[in-house]
Amino acid sequence: MRDINIWLRLLRLHRPAGIWLLLLPPLWALMLLSPAWPSLKLIGIFCLGAVITRSAGCLINDLLDRRFDAQVARTRDRPLAAGQIQARQACGLLALLMLGGLGPLLQLSYLSILIGLLAAPLIGLYPLAKRWLPLPQAWLAVVFNLGVLMAGAEVEGQISVSCWRLYLMALCWTLAYDTIYACCDLADDQRLGLHSSARLLGRWVKPFIGLCYGLMALSWTMTIVALDGQGNENRWLLLILGLISIACLVIEVIRLRLAEPATCLRHFNRVEPMGGLAILLAIMLAKLMTIGTVASVYRAVGWPG
Repeated sequence: MRDINIWLRLLRLHRPAGIWLLLLPPLWALMLLSPAWPSLKLIGIFCLGAVITRSAGCLINDLLDRRFDAQVARTRDRPLAAGQIQARQACGLLALLMLGGLGPLLQLSYLSILIGLLAAPLIGLYPLAKRWLPLPQAWLAVVFNLGVLMAGAEVEGQISVSCWRLYLMALCWTLAYDTIYACCDLADDQRLGLHSSARLLGRWVKPFIGLCYGLMALSWTMTIVALDGQGNENRWLLLILGLISIACLVIEVIRLRLAEPATCLRHFNRVEPMGGLAILLAIMLAKLMTIGTVASVYRAVGWPG
């Protein structure tokens, strides 16, 4: 049992916040851009893909950063940094994850497959970006949300303007929450010479996070307003609910003590996923009100009813 727990910790499956943060933006796109209700199969493919991608990303990060992790209090107990798992064993598991990820990816359209294959090496380069780029969170934001474009390609057959707006919204959200996450390791990053948005911005961290949320709200507004004429009679309710969700995140950040790493980590693990989930629930509510009866939803997703 102890060995299983070590492998689960290596893949970070005991901390599902990262899976939610990766999965929620594509689900926004699937729900919002689909003319009806996305099929359970398609939702399942993106859910499985998020779990595999996040696990592989964590494994690559730990492989490349294991010497740095051993020098940081928050990460020195990670299996690779602590020597509980050997690098060659982790590489073997990574190969299995990459092969396993091909299964759900090959169920998608050619455009989505192309984006997925492009994303794989870019995700692997993120740990190195922290050594080269002054704002590595920007690299993560661009790569981490390519699933939005894949979701748009699946339900629309192309990457539409609305899909790009949702991608921009997700990108701003990632910049915000990953900057908060970077505050957890600010002192260690300075000592080790690693870059982060928290280190680059200094006392301007909170204004930057606020700007990211503001752009997130603007992208959301532009996306929803553009739904006019597409049969979405509840778009104004959807707009308000989404903006309320973003406003709640802003309020929480205003109250957040960025100088306290433990507080920042709790916010990252709990508050940010809840904010993203609130936006998804708002989209689902509006979709239900548009589609109508529960039986219609059953038929749309392929259930009997």
